[in-house]
Amino acid sequence: MSDTHSLTCSWTFWYCPKPKGQDKVQLSLSYEQHLVPLSFIKTAEDFISAYTFLRRITEIPYGCNLLFFKECSKPMWESWPDGGCWILKAKRANGHVDKYWESLLLACLDNTFSEKVVGVVASARSSEVIFQVWVNEGIENRDQVCALLRQLLRLDDSHPIYYKWHRLSLFDLSTMKNTIVCN
Repeated sequence: MSDTHSLTCSWTFWYCPKPKGQDKVQLSLSYEQHLVPLSFIKTAEDFISAYTFLRRITEIPYGCNLLFFKECSKPMWESWPDGGCWILKAKRANGHVDKYWESLLLACLDNTFSEKVVGVVASARSSEVIFQVWVNEGIENRDQVCALLRQLLRLDDSHPIYYKWHRLSLFDLSTMKNTIVCN
């Protein structure tokens, strides 16, 4: 029997294609139906195996999401109405998008941010990727986590990072509307 390296908690890779031809209300109602669990991660070896076979973020089709969340957690605002997320956008052509995603995944695995972090999301858009770092409840030190994100991804101070509460997203059915800019 080979040695494995257990993680402090289990994770799941999810995929969500964007349904076509629906308005925002229909999209939010059907979002859960479109979530597909791709692989369950309990060890470092599970992670390496799954990550090796996943498409890179720059290869994900427009409108689709790749998600990485703690086990038994559905990547939905409704799962953590008292939580929120940090949001940053990166141009697909900047050459760093795939590295950003990898860095966020590894930060989740080793609890770089906080044990309150429940997952990360990469949303493919036509010319950019929107990254999100989700927490299960509000964090008082939002600016500290923002600074940690900047350091981890080597972003300068001019690159905006936003924060949004999930309760507000549930109200306005938007990830970006009504965000606040972190310092």
